[in-house]
Amino acid sequence: MSDTRKRKTLLRDDKPRTPHLPDRGYWGIGVYHPKKEHNFGTILRNAYAFGASFVFTVGPRFRLQAADTARAWRHVPVFRYQDMDDLRAHLPYACSLVGVEIVEEAIYLPRFSHPERACYLLGAEDYGLPREVVACCEHAVRIPGAAYCLNLATAAAIIMYDRVSKRTTRVLGPLTALTVPQLKPPIDRVETSGGSIDSGDRGGRPADGLPTRS
Repeated sequence: MSDTRKRKTLLRDDKPRTPHLPDRGYWGIGVYHPKKEHNFGTILRNAYAFGASFVFTVGPRFRLQAADTARAWRHVPVFRYQDMDDLRAHLPYACSLVGVEIVEEAIYLPRFSHPERACYLLGAEDYGLPREVVACCEHAVRIPGAAYCLNLATAAAIIMYDRVSKRTTRVLGPLTALTVPQLKPPIDRVETSGGSIDSGDRGGRPADGLPTRS
């Protein structure tokens, strides 16, 4: 083995691999021909809360919604596409189109593995996604237990929550209010004559940086 290859091997072995972060990738969510304005306003507000990268409509022109109490349009881009051809032509590179509809070939949501880059498309409140639109999607998912169509904003919130919760749990494991990890700055090591101590041990402060109670 050459010296160059040995050095590369040592570098790979010495450098720990960084785990995938739960917010790796991006996603957006939109509606095909939305019927009720307040439903889209609620979707926009929830998308902002769940950390969506963008929101969109296919068909009608976007208008300000009273249900968007957070005025999420100021923080989340809202796109409007004329039809499915327009949407597919302007999808981000290597972004998977995921249709949400009650069809036989759809994967039940608990078994669905969300793509790293995804664009979720829901149908209107009365007709859902037409067959030809579902055929344009790379994936189709359905929410179990829903024998009939759910409220559009409710279905969208379930999809968003499922994505966020699965990707967080996959990296960090099951979380509770008591086990949410807190990011801390690296602790400096100070060499002393008797060995090494953490800089947090100086000045009567514990290693985690919190002051001690007298």
